[in-house]
Amino acid sequence: MQRGIGSIGYTAATAYDPQEREGFTAPALLPQMEQPARTPLFGDTASGPTAQKYRGYVFDPYVGKPNPTDPRPGTPLVADRDLVLELNHLPPAQLKPLFARHFATGDNRGRATIILAHGHAKTFSTASILAQEKRANLLWRFR
Repeated sequence: MQRGIGSIGYTAATAYDPQEREGFTAPALLPQMEQPARTPLFGDTASGPTAQKYRGYVFDPYVGKPNPTDPRPGTPLVADRDLVLELNHLPPAQLKPLFARHFATGDNRGRATIILAHGHAKTFSTASILAQEKRANLLWRFR
């Protein structure tokens, strides 16, 4: 499978990269996750040709909306439209969004399927993900 082709991506919070270009120099371990039931590991992602900057195998909670009081609920880029096309002026490393493709209307009412670290899958609306701890209450960053 090519890097850009994949509709389910893993979180960059678990990315192991010894050169630390797009990940961490140490592997992620379950004990690092304070609350696995609130920690996303996999989710729906936008996919397409890598020549068009798609990185469908991964989404990145470190390039999205930060939380001003607690870094753990900071979110990845997320929308119910293709943000890779919309934000194509950004470098590929910053284009790792979740794609809330289910019931998408283009106005962030769509839903993304998220697989949590404790093994359950659940869908979340774009609006609830963007609301951070007020609605989806997910811990995207754990290191």
